[in-house]
Amino acid sequence: MVNSSGSMWIFWSNLISCDFVGDSDQHLSIKIQSQLLIAPILFSFVHAKWTAADREILWAALINDESLSLPWFIAGDFNVIAGEEEKIGVPFRIWEGVELLSFMSMAGLMDAGFRGSKFTWRNNGRGCTCIWKCLDKLLYDQSVLGL
Repeated sequence: MVNSSGSMWIFWSNLISCDFVGDSDQHLSIKIQSQLLIAPILFSFVHAKWTAADREILWAALINDESLSLPWFIAGDFNVIAGEEEKIGVPFRIWEGVELLSFMSMAGLMDAGFRGSKFTWRNNGRGCTCIWKCLDKLLYDQSVLGL
């Protein structure tokens, strides 16, 4: 349900409100407020495009959304890896991790890690052409630790 100020109420009135912050064809960011939380949080959902040039647009849009300086979570398919441990198959090349690590550094983000299957994408190759990657992640900034 949307109230007169444009906020969306989820579940019970006044329990959780979600305010639109920003979006693109690769992400959606919302500010979540609740009496259950110490402070509002920013949550961004990502489904990044395949090319680095397209993801540059995403990184800029996310940084713009972060200007609220709220505790921030970003979750989704980043379509890029950060390090050698996130890929098996064709050997990792250092440049593969630079893009995401640069964005994470610029935005002050950390990877929350995972449980379960580490690799979330496979290229359907066979034998030595098979590649597995960890493209899905949950990132957060340090201010989240105070919640």
